[in-house]
Amino acid sequence: MNTRIYALHAISPLHAGTGQGQDLIDLPIARERATEHPILPGSSVKGVLRAAAIDSGWSDDGGSTTWALFGPDTSQAHQHGSAISVSDARLLALPVQSDRGTFAWLTCPFVLARLRRDLPGNALPKIAPKPLGDSKCLITSASILADGKNKVNKVTVGGLSMDVYPEDTITDKWAEALANVVFAGDTLRPWMDLFVKRFCIVDDDTFTWLASNNTELRARIRLDSEKGTVEKGGLWYEETLPSESILLGMIHYSKNNRITAKDTWAKLAKLCDGTLQMGGNASVGNGIVRMVLHGGAK
Repeated sequence: MNTRIYALHAISPLHAGTGQGQDLIDLPIARERATEHPILPGSSVKGVLRAAAIDSGWSDDGGSTTWALFGPDTSQAHQHGSAISVSDARLLALPVQSDRGTFAWLTCPFVLARLRRDLPGNALPKIAPKPLGDSKCLITSASILADGKNKVNKVTVGGLSMDVYPEDTITDKWAEALANVVFAGDTLRPWMDLFVKRFCIVDDDTFTWLASNNTELRARIRLDSEKGTVEKGGLWYEETLPSESILLGMIHYSKNNRITAKDTWAKLAKLCDGTLQMGGNASVGNGIVRMVLHGGAK
């Protein structure tokens, strides 16, 4: 298999900036132009993996595994390409405060349909949920999000109240499949259960609105070291994806004579073992993520 899914689970707030301010936000996060959904650029993911390879002791020279996987240094880029192509990591599930169950992992039919289109195979259900009406949602049969007062199931997330459609088995299938991708492994098995219980599919417009308006906005200051006060112009606002955000992307292997597919997936799986730092503001603890390569080292 030449293409595999990778998942990113944000352990701390994640800031992948655009390099320019927008409206009142000095440092907004990167977004897809068409959907306005948050992304983490594939170039950033690939750069972090390359740095992790070098930190692991894989030399960065012409005959190294690093060059074979990620391509030569810029000055030698004419020699050959990299063995892998890394797509942008697109937002799959947005954590949003919930009146029941503390918070919900929200997604929408469009996100799942596009994921299903881009990632054929047996990892995901064969069909995505049909488009939902306004103020409607789907939850799993094990969900802890619904308020069943007066025998009318409602879910309230991000201050929005939505009616729950009657049980739909496709929701259970998607929740379980995605949990297996993002929280694979015995040590994370309790998190699979947490994900399934908090998984919620809302309509496309509601998801897009929440993805635009329910990110974290933090005020940052720079102090004058002598006066102990805020420097002039030293106040700015930056946007981050909240902790527990989940993004998915693809890694494609291109056949070549420098490294085999088997070795490529084995090396990448090793790099993904543990946590990585992605995006900006590493010094204040931002960007700590778990990265999972679905399919492991096979």
